[in-house]
Amino acid sequence: MIRSYRHCLSFLLGLLIVGALTGGYPAVSPVLADEKAAAAIGCEIEAGAALPANTLSEGPPGEARPLSVATFSDAAGAVDPAGILAEDFLADPCLSSYPVPPPGGAIWFRFDVTNPSDLEKRWFVTTMEAIVDDIRLYEQTAAGLTLVSRTGRTTAYLERPAKSGRLAVPLSLEAGSSTTFYLRISGTFAPKTTPILISPGLLADLSKVTNNLFLSIVGFLAIMAVVSLILYRHIAPRFSVYYSSYLASQFALALIYHDWLAQIPFMNLPVTFVARWSVFCGGVGTLILILFCRALLTTGESSKREELLYRALLVVGAVVVLVAVADPWRYSGLLFLLRTLVPLILLALSLRKHRAGLVQARWVAAGLAALVFGIGVGAYGFLSPAAIEPTSSAFDLVFMRPLNMTYFVAVFCEPIFMMIAISAMAAVMQKQRQAAVVEVQALKQNLTSIESEFSEVQKATNARLEALETALANDPEKKEHLSAEQQFLERATECVLDHIGEPGFDVNELAVTLGISQKTLGRRLKDLHGLTPAAFIRSVRLNVARDLILLRRYNTVGEVAFAAGFSSVGHFAKLYRQQFQETPSETLRSLSGS
Repeated sequence: MIRSYRHCLSFLLGLLIVGALTGGYPAVSPVLADEKAAAAIGCEIEAGAALPANTLSEGPPGEARPLSVATFSDAAGAVDPAGILAEDFLADPCLSSYPVPPPGGAIWFRFDVTNPSDLEKRWFVTTMEAIVDDIRLYEQTAAGLTLVSRTGRTTAYLERPAKSGRLAVPLSLEAGSSTTFYLRISGTFAPKTTPILISPGLLADLSKVTNNLFLSIVGFLAIMAVVSLILYRHIAPRFSVYYSSYLASQFALALIYHDWLAQIPFMNLPVTFVARWSVFCGGVGTLILILFCRALLTTGESSKREELLYRALLVVGAVVVLVAVADPWRYSGLLFLLRTLVPLILLALSLRKHRAGLVQARWVAAGLAALVFGIGVGAYGFLSPAAIEPTSSAFDLVFMRPLNMTYFVAVFCEPIFMMIAISAMAAVMQKQRQAAVVEVQALKQNLTSIESEFSEVQKATNARLEALETALANDPEKKEHLSAEQQFLERATECVLDHIGEPGFDVNELAVTLGISQKTLGRRLKDLHGLTPAAFIRSVRLNVARDLILLRRYNTVGEVAFAAGFSSVGHFAKLYRQQFQETPSETLRSLSGS
């Protein structure tokens, strides 16, 4: 597993650079390509050996078989039917798939077909590749080449000879006859093409199987997208939006890749358009997959290195997608490399998250593993298609290629695992929300209990203050022989005592209560007590606080401070020490000791 994010990013960039330099569309030289392919599969044919015969018999080896052909690559597409007879064709019995030039060029096939039966036969020539612009079949006669049939994406749907869903051209042979045909193919998205000879019945079966598989794929993707939107939108909207968008891109890719658009009348879109949209859908799907995995794997705290990795993958992916869309035939291999490496890197990251205890990470890893397997093997099958064996089964034809098999594995397995991951994530989030609700309820109960206790303490304090004020007011000795100045001072003190539990009672309210201005209040208090009004109020509060302590009304400094109208315990303790040369705590301890 990749241990360093920096190494991981360097690894991705290095492979992409190598892919850009060496990948992409294969060379258009059929001689070199065929020789390399023959050497790769270890095919050994004696020099001058003849090509296998193409027959229209329904018996063994089957109703569908690879077309035995000689090839000529017309890179510029300039050779016409009249001039093709003078060209040199390459015959290699070891090959069944042949490199195709990019759009603008064409590949020619020359082959002989024999009808050994006693009845006239009508078979078809088609390709294993779905997206083809133009397929033309010519019959060689004494006068030259005669066009027998034509089909392809650029051919109007109603003019196609086979409307079964597969692009195919028919050829007919009388009983016991043999004819030479020329097949011209141009405008393919796949780098290689595999022509096959197939009976009408098997062609119809192949079309049905292909269409049914396609419908099952797009139906499955549509159902999963709807489920994602409906079930998880209220729990984790970004998860459902990201993954539904990803499934939508895969839906569009399947629609284009299976060439379903070619079966719609008036949708004669050339391969240059289809290829770019196919690359765009696949590339955008990869970018959305990065966003989806980031949302699933970074639900908690994520490191800066992880965020840097995600951003780097998005930037590199966007550049690769733009380059591949601009020239799919040169950089399609680069895009396949990106679509394989990105899930592989995300797989390594999800396994690391799984070891860290993230519940949904293992399901993300399972989905990415299926995707890596499907895209990786499928990309290899796309760039280097396997040989086709003779068969009479439509299912054999579909699954003879790793591209098809792994594609179905990825399409069906990856969404299932990802939906399980979303479900696991939603379950964790639901538990967290329930725990948060319980905690909030507990906090509310605690707050209610504290408010109730504070209310009781406030009531007790007010009752004690009222009792103290009554005792002081009813003292007969205090009220005898009081001068006007002393009576004013007594009134001011009583006003402060009446509002002793109100921290907001200040000089302005004292002046209003006494019915005089603040200036007069300040002058009279200065003359009588030597204090400013604010200092007078503090002095009364501090004296009340000391009386409360001495009377043992409260057990804590905080209770005393609040009862005397101080909003800050620290400020109260500081003022108390300045006035009485000891702290409130020391006064309380002295009473406890006595």
